[in-house]
Amino acid sequence: MLLDQLLMHVPCAIFWKDLNSHFLGCNELFLKLAKIDRLENIVGKSDLELPWANRWEEYRKDDLHVIETLESMTRIENIALPDREIFAKTTKIPLIDKGRVVGVLGIYHDITDLMEAKKHAEAANKAKSDFLAVVSHELRTPLTGIIGMAELAQSPKTPVTPRGQMSYLKHIESASKHLLAVVNNILDFAKLEEDKFDIKNKPMNLREVIADVTNMMKVKATERKVILCIDNYPPDLPPILLGDQKALTQILLNLLGNALKFTEKGLISVAVKLVEVTQEAACICIKVEDTGVGIPEDKLDKIFERFEQVDSSVARVYGGTGLGLAVTKKLVELMQGNIRVKSKLGKGSTFYVDLTLKCADAKVYSQLIEQPKSEEIIVLEEPKKILTKSLEKAQRVLLVEDDPLIQMIHQNKLENFFYHVDVAQNGTAALSLFEQYNYGMIFMDIGLPDLTGNEVIQEIRMREKARQASPTPIIALTAYIDEDNRSKSLHAGADQVMSKPIETETIANVFQQYSA
Repeated sequence: MLLDQLLMHVPCAIFWKDLNSHFLGCNELFLKLAKIDRLENIVGKSDLELPWANRWEEYRKDDLHVIETLESMTRIENIALPDREIFAKTTKIPLIDKGRVVGVLGIYHDITDLMEAKKHAEAANKAKSDFLAVVSHELRTPLTGIIGMAELAQSPKTPVTPRGQMSYLKHIESASKHLLAVVNNILDFAKLEEDKFDIKNKPMNLREVIADVTNMMKVKATERKVILCIDNYPPDLPPILLGDQKALTQILLNLLGNALKFTEKGLISVAVKLVEVTQEAACICIKVEDTGVGIPEDKLDKIFERFEQVDSSVARVYGGTGLGLAVTKKLVELMQGNIRVKSKLGKGSTFYVDLTLKCADAKVYSQLIEQPKSEEIIVLEEPKKILTKSLEKAQRVLLVEDDPLIQMIHQNKLENFFYHVDVAQNGTAALSLFEQYNYGMIFMDIGLPDLTGNEVIQEIRMREKARQASPTPIIALTAYIDEDNRSKSLHAGADQVMSKPIETETIANVFQQYSA
C-alpha cells in the first residue's frame, strides 16, 4: 500500500508493461501525459492508442530489446503531444517477477526546460564566440593602423614633409578614436551588465540636450557629406524636465552614431513628438531617422540583443562590436522607457525612444532660468590668453601620472592652459611637490605604483585642513570609470572623476570651471 502511494506521487512519470507492450499500470503523472483520467482506463492499452501513437513502433522495438537482452536502455527524444511539444528522457529496465521477465518498467522524465536552457546556453556561447571574434578584429584593426602609421612616419625612407606628417598623424588620430570608441562601448556594456549604472532624475533642458548631441555629431556628418538636422521640436513641451541627462545623451549619441555609420548619403534627422502632457509629466517620443542601408526584416527582433549583430562576420563592411544598441536599449529601460525600430532594406531605418519624464516644479524651473547661461567653451589657438587677473593663482598645475606616454600627452595638453605644469610619477613625489608649490589645480591618476591616487588625495586634504588652507581642485583620472571607482575617489576628496585620456575640450571646461 505504501509502495503504491510512493509510485503514484513521485515527481516523474512511471509505467510498466507486459511482454506484449500493453500497459499494466502507471502513476498519476504518466496518466496526465497520456490524457487519461483513471488508472483502469490505461490498463491493456498500447502506445498505439496514446497521444504518441506515431512512435509506437520505436517503443515496441525498445521494449523487445530490454526483454531479450535484460539490459536497461535510455532514450532522449522530442515528443509532440496534442497541446505542446516536449523533450523526454525515458529509461527502461526489465520487469522481473520470481526470476522471470514479465515485462518492462519505464521511468519517464520531462526535460523540456532543461533542453531549452541548454539550447539558449549553446546559442549564447556561440554568440559570445562570434562577439569575441568581432571584438578581436575591431581592436586589432585600429591598433595595426596606429602601429603601421607610426612605423612609416619614423622610416628613413619616408619623405619628411609637413603634409606627409599631418597625413600620418590624422590617420593615427582617426584609428585611435575608433579604438577608444570600441573600448568605451565594451566598458559601458560591462557597467550596465553589472547594474552599476545609477539613473539620476535631475532637471534638464531637453532641447539643449538634443541640440548639444546633434552639434557634437555634425562634424562627422559633414565629413561623410550627410545632412544632420533637428526636424521637429514641439513648442509646447515643458522647457525643464526631470531625467538623467548623461543617460539620454549616451542614448542619442549611440543612435546618431549608428545612423552615421550606416548612412553614406542623404539625411539623418532627430525629431521630438509630444504624445501627452500633464502638470506632472510629459510623454514624449524621440525619433532618429536615416536614409542608410536599412535592416533586413528577419533581423529587426535581434538587433537590441547582447552579442547579436545584423552581420556577425568579421569581414562585414561597417565594423563595430554590435554592443551599441544593446547598451542603448538597457539605458532606455533604466529610464523606464521603450525603444523600437522600423526599417526597410536599402531605404533606411527609424528608431523610436518612448519616455515619460516628470515636469520640474515651478520653484526648480524659476531657479534654473534665473541662473546665467554659461558661455560655450571654445578651444582657442592660444589658450593661455584666456588667463585673467582672477586666474593668476591657477598658473601652476600638478599632473600625477606614472605612464610615460599618457604623461607626455596630458602634459602637452595642459601646457596650453597653464604656464607651469609639474609632473610627478608617483604619490610620494606628488606629496613632495605639493609641499613646495601652491597649485591652482591637481590632475591625479588613481592607479599609482606606490600610494594609490585616492590615498594621495586623502593626505592632501588632511594637510590642507591642518593648515586651514583652501582646498585645491583635484581631478581624479582613471582608465575605467565605474560607480565604485567614482564614489571612492569622491569620498577621498576629489572634486571630479574623469576618464583617460583627457580631451582638450574637457580640459578647457575644467579650466574655466575651477579657475574662474
